[in-house]
Amino acid sequence: MMLVDQPLVMGLRTRWARLSSRDRSILVCIVGLVIAAVLYLTLWLPAANGIDATNHELSGLRAEHAQLEELANEARRLRGGTSHEVTLPADQRGAAVRRTIERAGLGGPPAPEVVVDETGAVVARFADVDYAGWILWLGRAEAELGAAASKVTISELPTSAGAGHVRAEITLGWADKKRPAAGAGQDR
Repeated sequence: MMLVDQPLVMGLRTRWARLSSRDRSILVCIVGLVIAAVLYLTLWLPAANGIDATNHELSGLRAEHAQLEELANEARRLRGGTSHEVTLPADQRGAAVRRTIERAGLGGPPAPEVVVDETGAVVARFADVDYAGWILWLGRAEAELGAAASKVTISELPTSAGAGHVRAEITLGWADKKRPAAGAGQDR
């Protein structure tokens, strides 16, 4: 089954044979240019435009990724540090908690008792503190110091002490992250 019209092909061959070699060369160049232009317009140009659009989208995604990384680092810092840093040394924890209490305006009277226990956790005892101020202090102290409340005891005081005042005891603990010693964990 032939899809090409025989008389048409024969007519083209006859015309081709009648052309001079100079005309044939010119015709071959023109056909070559037309084929090149068609290939450029149908294949190369759409591919190049697609690559440019993809590169533009990629740069936008990279910028979003950098912003998300920055936000994740900020969240880690507020939550108590990244996994790459060493937390607050145990001998500085009590003083650091006292400073956060003072900055929050919860220093008394009566002054809260702040004690570092044998595990390195800090126990803060408030005999009479405003609950709203205390809970705000707790959130800020956890974020600032990289601590987490491990034990909390709150009891309401009589209204004569003031509305919303409580007796509170909290234990703040740290997940100590220590840098590995040189060569630790390496197989030999």
